[in-house]
Amino acid sequence: MLKELIFGGVMFGSFLGIWISLMTSCHRDSGDLEKARTLALHGKDDAAIILYEKIIAENPESLQAKDAVEELQKMYENYATTMDKSDLQTAIRLNKKIIERWPGSKVALRATSRLKEQEEKSLSESPPPSSSPVQLPVPEEVLKAESQSSQSEEQAKLPLPEPASPTPAPVASTPSSNEPCYEWKAQRNLDKLKSFAKSNTDSPCISVIEARLRKKSLDSKESREIRKVFSSCETLSDQCLTFEQRFNVLRKQSQHQEYFLSTYFQIIQNALIRVEELQSEGKEILSGFDRATYDLSPWLISLQQKCFQLCQVNRVHFDDLTLCKSAVDGKSSWEQYFQKYENGACGLQKKAKTVSIDSP
Repeated sequence: MLKELIFGGVMFGSFLGIWISLMTSCHRDSGDLEKARTLALHGKDDAAIILYEKIIAENPESLQAKDAVEELQKMYENYATTMDKSDLQTAIRLNKKIIERWPGSKVALRATSRLKEQEEKSLSESPPPSSSPVQLPVPEEVLKAESQSSQSEEQAKLPLPEPASPTPAPVASTPSSNEPCYEWKAQRNLDKLKSFAKSNTDSPCISVIEARLRKKSLDSKESREIRKVFSSCETLSDQCLTFEQRFNVLRKQSQHQEYFLSTYFQIIQNALIRVEELQSEGKEILSGFDRATYDLSPWLISLQQKCFQLCQVNRVHFDDLTLCKSAVDGKSSWEQYFQKYENGACGLQKKAKTVSIDSP
């Protein structure tokens, strides 16, 4: 019926409104895409990733979202390739995430090839103590809400904690991936640093390496607490990927909408709060060491990579769910929601409203 009404001219005004909205949305997405590319060009990878994820989450079927996915794949692949030389275990994890997130794609095929080589290399090498994070049990508080998902309706409607605050800034002076000699600033294997310095005395990075070698390295006891933070961040990163996949399933199932906007919302909120706690904890631990005495460069880079680049898609989803809940509760309009999230958490609400309008 909707098709006949549109092409019959009865709903021309509505059609025109939809067309204008679509054009506005495309223009906005295009602007965000260029902004993200500019951020990446200037070395602001974190901000670029967040913006790419926002474009994808808000309108996943758009041309801009497809471009954002391609840009995101390039960044993931670049990180995975770079980390292969300085932190093999992190490179392996990145390649596994690429394969899991974009199965069957060209970037996933290349990641599979790299992963095979890296895993063989990992087995043949015995990494120094400082290059492998301590494996800890999954923190109970991260998934506390998850274990409560099957409890009663009343428990699911308990007052929610305050919304997560904006992501705190990384520790000052963290080396950027675009800086010269970044690979050697990130390298934690001192034997590799010494070997390179010995056989490459004319390298432009020699001064960076020698400056690092003059400083004291964190021993296993001194680095114990920051390793715990890294391990928790890695565990939480894996959980957030699962939450991301669940979001894309739940938003298409009308029978789970109540769970989606209550228990799942709280799960995501708790995860984001935990992210910020780990970021603050990591910053505090490293700030306790004198940078003039200790070689903190690789630890600052690891903190940035492991704890400041995780759960970013979930943060976009949380904002989506927050505005969706506001519309459901009548605190904001559906027009405001759909203008920002055309295919978001409440996409089924738009379909339901369209059907009700078109029905005789």
